[in-house]
Amino acid sequence: MAFSALTRRYGHLNVIGPGYAEKVRLDSARPNHRHARIFASQFGVITTSQAIDAGVSKRTVLRRAAGKDWERLLPGIYRTRSVPRCWQQDLQAALLFAGKTAVASHFTAAVLWGLIERGGTAIELTVERKLRISSHSLVTVIAHRQKLEASEITRIGSFPVTNVPRTILDIAARLSVEELEAVIDTALLKGLTTVPKLAKELENKCGRGRPGSTNLRAALNPLLDGQGARESELERKFLRFAKRYKLPAPTRQHRVKLRNATYRIDFAYPEQKVAIETDSYRYHGGRREWRKDLARRNALMERGWRVIHATLEDIEQEPDETAERIRRALKSR
Repeated sequence: MAFSALTRRYGHLNVIGPGYAEKVRLDSARPNHRHARIFASQFGVITTSQAIDAGVSKRTVLRRAAGKDWERLLPGIYRTRSVPRCWQQDLQAALLFAGKTAVASHFTAAVLWGLIERGGTAIELTVERKLRISSHSLVTVIAHRQKLEASEITRIGSFPVTNVPRTILDIAARLSVEELEAVIDTALLKGLTTVPKLAKELENKCGRGRPGSTNLRAALNPLLDGQGARESELERKFLRFAKRYKLPAPTRQHRVKLRNATYRIDFAYPEQKVAIETDSYRYHGGRREWRKDLARRNALMERGWRVIHATLEDIEQEPDETAERIRRALKSR
């Protein structure tokens, strides 16, 4: 399945901006009420024990939950109705309910890292103890019972979350190899992990019979070549994009001799003299290399080549327009 189909499957994550806490307006509470500050620091969520510690009686908690002020998300966990419900509220509620050792993991962690986009409503956690969750709860929690190593846990904002290698390992069994390759490419392009770190995760955690180990090994093998990848992650992403949009197969790493120098084009259609460059100084080693790429582009254009740039954003956010741009260039030659 293509990456665009993968993101369609998992929907869209509406990210709450930094001003969200300031928008938490509590019932008729005065600003100096301690529970107001708790709501504001937890995406509008509070536990019964936190409310009682802040001076709210249990009777008042139940009264507000029964009325229009608060809404019960999970046993002992409430949200204020004065702000819109959001995915971060559900995640915060699930973590508070599950206890201090709970960690966002699997697809929930993948969403937090920006490896996939959110879809559905379930919150996935890795926990050390068994959770008993009522079917009447508003938040669906999928609990994976396992003790994580300290090195596998980090934080994104206020949320404890599995690190990227562990997250990729956890979701590997539930993705196809192609989907997993797309997730790995995204993590590498964003600088969230490295091929050696993923290889180490595979070696240390993927014993025989572990779910997802076969998929992860298949997705990583093309990247393993001595100290690094045979080609950039962005270039591999472009090849999948070209196949998905039924573009003619390009020549990879095509060599052209110009000005007493030999240049390599990422992807070329030599007969039409159309060059596809996936270069960006973020991916090609720095601004100096990027400037060299610009000089190469100018030399190609002087020799009649049509140069098209395809960035990660072009491929992922505007794939239809990018494919059409390439088709038009080929037809015009």
